[in-house]
Amino acid sequence: MIRRPPRSTLSSSSAASDVYKRQYQRRVRGNQLSMEPPASNPNGAITAPGDLPLESWWVLGDLYQFTQRDDKSFTMEVVAYPCQGGHPPNHVHANEDEHFYLIDGSMMFMVNDAEPTECKPGTYLWQPRGTKHTFWPAGDAPSRFSITISPPGIENMFRAIGTDAGEVRMGEIPEVNVPPTEEQLETLAKLSPEYGVTLFPPGE
Repeated sequence: MIRRPPRSTLSSSSAASDVYKRQYQRRVRGNQLSMEPPASNPNGAITAPGDLPLESWWVLGDLYQFTQRDDKSFTMEVVAYPCQGGHPPNHVHANEDEHFYLIDGSMMFMVNDAEPTECKPGTYLWQPRGTKHTFWPAGDAPSRFSITISPPGIENMFRAIGTDAGEVRMGEIPEVNVPPTEEQLETLAKLSPEYGVTLFPPGE
């Protein structure tokens, strides 16, 4: 069962999403799936509750919904589920800065081996490249947050790791997630160096 938000009266988002989807050109380079950025839209775009995102993927037990991408940044909304073995391990990005904004629920963030900090809705976090960090839900219910990553490109790794979640609209929270698999964890370990991501074992 899925909790559905009220449909937005904004119709421009769905139209913009359809345009962006047509502009994306997927192709395979070796074993790596890549995606061209959409053409620049001088009017921007709106993605509202109830709209379809560009793509939805189950990645390490969490729902990743791609919302916007251009040649400078990439934005997605994440529904994080409390599950064993899920969520990213402690890691460092060599190439990307990350901006987090917590929408619903509570999250624990750990930065540079400091004590984890519990964050509530409305919390904004900036993680510059080179910062060691990880995060996970603080309670027994899913949490929802937005991430803007600059520059774009790492979404290709998320896509390669993930399982297609189909058409999940923005603001919908599936009651049951898709837990991480051994294959996903192996793919994460294999692709991380290619994307400048250093993973750390549990406890490091």
